[in-house]
Amino acid sequence: MTQKLSTLEALQMFPEEAKAITCSKITEYECIKDEYTGGIQSMLTKIEMIADDFAKFFWEEVLKICLPSEYKHAVERLSYWKRLRRLLRSKKDRDKEFDFERDKLQAKETPIQNLYPFEKLRKIGKRYQACCPFHQEKIPSFVIYPNNSFYCFGCHRGGDSIDFTKLTNDCSFKEAVGQLAGGYDE
Repeated sequence: MTQKLSTLEALQMFPEEAKAITCSKITEYECIKDEYTGGIQSMLTKIEMIADDFAKFFWEEVLKICLPSEYKHAVERLSYWKRLRRLLRSKKDRDKEFDFERDKLQAKETPIQNLYPFEKLRKIGKRYQACCPFHQEKIPSFVIYPNNSFYCFGCHRGGDSIDFTKLTNDCSFKEAVGQLAGGYDE
């Protein structure tokens, strides 16, 4: 069975090749992004001139929805390749990224049933069932599965231990990982 390299491992094994590919991809996606930027910028300028806050919000959301898929893809990929370039330049950034990946794995392994003091957590076979902490209910619809994921059949929220922490503590992904793994600082 072949083991797949992580992006960070590949960067460490092939640094020169990675630098060449990264520069090439950044240039490619910047060109694609630039093709659309003029039109999008003129729309943003028009939206900024709208006085009504609700109308401004509405048209900003419409613009987000109507952005060409090529533009969205280019922006997404450009962010990815710039992150790789930063990792190639700085050992500190690479080490920080490795630490975060390790913490993320550790956070995902935290048992959900240990994260929230359920009043009536009931074990049914290999699953746990309780009233959902995210909405008011009298009949339990919240289930914790053996693979350490949860789902509520009432409010339709679900995920892993990181998602659970984000929802219960109203925090970001990085903050949730830090809380579960013992203090990751950005």
